[in-house]
Amino acid sequence: MGPEPIHMTSFSRAYLHVSMGPEPIHMTSFSRAYLHVSMGPEPIHMTSFSRAYLHVSMGPEPIHMTSFSRAYLHGP
Repeated sequence: MGPEPIHMTSFSRAYLHVSMGPEPIHMTSFSRAYLHVSMGPEPIHMTSFSRAYLHVSMGPEPIHMTSFSRAYLHGP
C-alpha cells in the first residue's frame, strides 16, 4: 500500500456529488486498474474519504490512497 493516486475520472460522479453524509460508493464505481477489494463489492462510505479531495470532483485531481479506509481496501 502506498500513496498511489486515484484520478477523479475513475469515480462515478453520480456518487461523488454526495460528498456530505454517509452515502456509499461501491467499488464498481472505481477503476480496478488502481485498486481492488479485499472482500468483494463492499461499499466505501463517504466518511472514509478526505473531503479536501472529494470537493475536486471536476477534473483529474488525484485522491491519494491514504485518504481511504484501509479497512475497506488495499493497494494493487
